[in-house]
Amino acid sequence: MPKIPVYEQQVKMASGSLGPRAGAGLEAPGQALASFGKQVGDVAFKYGMMEKQAEVKATAAEFEDGVLQTTNEFKQQNQDTTTAAAKQRYNEQVATPALQRLDAMDLTPNQKRDVRTRLQRQLTKGSLTVQQAAANNGKIVRGNLMDKRLAALKTDYATTSDPELKAIYSNEANNLIAESQLSGDRISYNAKSWRNGAVSEDVATRINSANSNQHFEDAKKSVRENTGYTEVERAQLEAAIATKQSAFITTEKKRVVGEVFAAMLTEDEFNEAMKQASTGDIVINRDDEQIGISLAGLPNNERLNIVKSLRTQRNIKVSEEERLAIESYSTTFADKSPAELQSNLDDLRAGTGFAEGMSLRVRTSLESIVNTQIRDRAPMVTSQIDSNTSAIKSRLSLSNGVPDEDTADDIQETVELFNSLGDEAGAVKFAAEVEAISSAGALYSSVKYKSDAAILNAGLALKQEIVREGATVEEVNKAQATLTAFNAMVANRQESIKKDPVGFLQSENRNDLRDQEATLTPKQLIEKQAAMNIPDGDIRILSDAQVKAFQTQYKGLTTYADKSDYAVSFLADYNAADQNRIMRNLIKSDAITLVDSMIIANPGNAAMFAVDAGNNPESAKAISALFTPTERKDVAALVAGKNTNYTGSVIGGQIEGMVSRGATAARMLHATTMNSIITNTALYYKSVDTNISDDDAVEKAINTVVNSQFSFGNVNGKPLRFPSGMASDADGISKKLQSSLSNTEYLGSVVDVPADSPFSRNLPTAQAEQAYASELANSGYWVTTSDNQGAYLVDQNGNMVPRKTPIEDFAGAVMKPQDMFVMVNFADVKANVDEANLLDKERPVFGVGRIEATKVIKAQAQRLIF
Repeated sequence: MPKIPVYEQQVKMASGSLGPRAGAGLEAPGQALASFGKQVGDVAFKYGMMEKQAEVKATAAEFEDGVLQTTNEFKQQNQDTTTAAAKQRYNEQVATPALQRLDAMDLTPNQKRDVRTRLQRQLTKGSLTVQQAAANNGKIVRGNLMDKRLAALKTDYATTSDPELKAIYSNEANNLIAESQLSGDRISYNAKSWRNGAVSEDVATRINSANSNQHFEDAKKSVRENTGYTEVERAQLEAAIATKQSAFITTEKKRVVGEVFAAMLTEDEFNEAMKQASTGDIVINRDDEQIGISLAGLPNNERLNIVKSLRTQRNIKVSEEERLAIESYSTTFADKSPAELQSNLDDLRAGTGFAEGMSLRVRTSLESIVNTQIRDRAPMVTSQIDSNTSAIKSRLSLSNGVPDEDTADDIQETVELFNSLGDEAGAVKFAAEVEAISSAGALYSSVKYKSDAAILNAGLALKQEIVREGATVEEVNKAQATLTAFNAMVANRQESIKKDPVGFLQSENRNDLRDQEATLTPKQLIEKQAAMNIPDGDIRILSDAQVKAFQTQYKGLTTYADKSDYAVSFLADYNAADQNRIMRNLIKSDAITLVDSMIIANPGNAAMFAVDAGNNPESAKAISALFTPTERKDVAALVAGKNTNYTGSVIGGQIEGMVSRGATAARMLHATTMNSIITNTALYYKSVDTNISDDDAVEKAINTVVNSQFSFGNVNGKPLRFPSGMASDADGISKKLQSSLSNTEYLGSVVDVPADSPFSRNLPTAQAEQAYASELANSGYWVTTSDNQGAYLVDQNGNMVPRKTPIEDFAGAVMKPQDMFVMVNFADVKANVDEANLLDKERPVFGVGRIEATKVIKAQAQRLIF
């Protein structure tokens, strides 16, 4: 800290006159100037002193804060128990370092003196504080040590039974408590609390180690004689002793009762034991042992209570043993035959066999139970037979007459039940019924993969056996039972096929092969369903479980690309024809929508994004809200008017303003759904492009939804739908199909005139056929199949044109759709057209070769395609 200069040094001039050289005229001004200089010096000195005092205060405050903080830290860590030790350590660790730091500071002596004065006051205060804390520590440490000693004396007092030692321990404790109180040591006891604690511990020791009633009484006496307790404390201790005493007596009573019953005393021994228990211990002498049971710890009144309790319990025990014996034996009677029950009844009446040694009361009770069993046995066995028979028949019907191990056991048990009743005729009848079910199972297994007609014929054969002339009663009964079982198996089959034909076939195949891992291939599944005369459109490749698994996975995807990728990957394991079949099945089962089928069928078509976006339920609702009902209606009307190629290819268009009969509910629904998809797609285009017109939006939507997937031809003015990949072939195939209708003679030879046709009603057969063929040539048309791979011929009323069915080998034959109706496959027709085009292309321009080639071309053109 810089030293402050004196006044004279500040003004740099002497006080008094201006000097000898100054003239008299300057004397007065000089004196005035000197007076002003002195005033300036006084002010500067005053501010200098104030600055000095401020610096001293700041330095002193800094030291005081530091000492205070260091003192607090010292107190927190101080473990000294004497004031001298605390004072010395405080001087070494706090006071001396602080003074040394002050001495090293750049201050004037006066400034250091002022700061030191304040610092020493703070250090003195801090030293006294830590010394006081050390004194308190000492009292606590000494008090803790004294508490340990007093606790030990309390335990010594409680664990000795010598009155003199108890007095010594008590006096020593009182002296130690007095000394500690005089010295100010902090202890947890006073004379009264130590005394009460010692007596309480003494009482607890006594009752915990008590092994007789007298020990508890002594403990009560000790509590009563201790004058240090209040009435409340004395009552609480006596209550605790009484609780322990009651528990001890209860335990002893249980022990005595248990030992008495464990000894298995005879009646005489028991009576002797009860006599002894009234006055002392029980001692029973036997030939080779002595039984001793101590009652020494119990009061006299409890001895008498035990005698009464033992007598009552012995009587109850005898009754309980008899009850258990009755219950035990009664459960065995239910499994015995009537003959065994009669033998048991004889033993009970005579007290022999298993009844030897039983009391009369037990034998009488069991005799009544056996009589009841004998009386009720026939209905019980009959009921069990009925239950078994029903279960056996049900299981055999489900397993096609092949019994598993459990069913075989039940069959054997049922036969034995019949025999136990002596009902031999019933056993024979039951065996015949089981055999009939097995026969029905064998018959069912031979036709379960065949048509309904084959199954019907099998049933008719059984019915004929029932009414066969000369059949015995047994033969008729067996045939009737076989027919009943066969019909039940067929009903189960029909229900299973209706629910899940693939699941049914896979399950039956695994059962046939006895291999639960066996799986039919798609080809095998199709062949079996076709053999069962399931309509081709209903033939499935996926089971219900597979459809649900696909649906769950597909619905869990959110983007158009992910859905398409998953479906394409799923279908990749199947050939093209199977894929088409699977897609139809998925749509029919509502696993996917028509929009989904488009997405799946066009995985690389980016335009399908608009179809997906426009028809997703949430986005479709949001888009629809952007337009008024009138706007939406106008767009839908445009779609209906412009999408006639597709709808006409589905429902056959209209005839004289009327929808054709070929427009079934399913086809009408499909056409309506398709128009709705196009409408939603058009509205999507309008929502993203506000400048596009209704016409352009509809045209764009039709191109996306329809024309990107299909191309169209025309036969007799009706549209015919082709896959888009056949666009270049559509015209040629359509012309070939049109020309195929011109051969009315051939048409009349293959078609079967519908029964409701006016030709059938009004003309002879041959004329009706030609008339119907002529009508087909003029107004018949072709409708594309649902898989887009072919077409079937329909008449002007929309009826599918039926073929004549060959009579020979019809019964039981597997009929395919192309066997029953006039149908073509596009690939076959295309091959015919391509061949004709090639012949025409290679035909010579001139000469005989051209003539010959022309003949070949004409012959080829007349080749039949159906």
